[in-house]
Amino acid sequence: MKKVLGSLALGLFVFIGSANAATVIDFEDAYADLGYTGQPTNYYSADGLTIGGNYFGLIGGVSQGDPGNFDIEGTNGPSSLAANTIGHTIDLMFDSAVNLDLDFGISFGETSNVTISSYLNGGLINSSLNTYTDTINNGLGTWSTLSWSNIDRVTLNATSGWRAWSVDNLSISPVPEPSSIALMLGGLGLVGFMAARRRKVGNA
Repeated sequence: MKKVLGSLALGLFVFIGSANAATVIDFEDAYADLGYTGQPTNYYSADGLTIGGNYFGLIGGVSQGDPGNFDIEGTNGPSSLAANTIGHTIDLMFDSAVNLDLDFGISFGETSNVTISSYLNGGLINSSLNTYTDTINNGLGTWSTLSWSNIDRVTLNATSGWRAWSVDNLSISPVPEPSSIALMLGGLGLVGFMAARRRKVGNA
């Protein structure tokens, strides 16, 4: 019985851990396969991500020769996904609801205004105009980490400023569906019931 309880508990912990495990996208693999200006539209479809918009494309970073002179280095390896003019957009679309962190960077000592909008099931959750400035201007760029909870789409749209801005190091965690939560709670209840029953039998 002790082995059964241990196996059940271990299985639940593995299930919970896998349900909450984050997928990290750093664009290094996409850059290696698609190259400079590559458009990774469906490259990460296996991770539940489609990338839309009219962005510039993948860049390799200063340490890789920076062929487009973007003057920015990624935060998790040199590569990142870049835009470089007013009206450029990056549209991150997910197959299901996720929690998302990403790094947003800007270069050349420039300032850009970027409208960032988040959605769930086709409905707008939030939209805000944000101002970002490269305060370092040293070829690495100035990076900020942006975070969202329970969304399935994020769009970034540059409304002013033309120098490069990039996204990198996407950390994507699935939001458990209600049925999955119910299954986990039911499993935990079963483990607790069996443990209590075992103690009761042992004390009889």
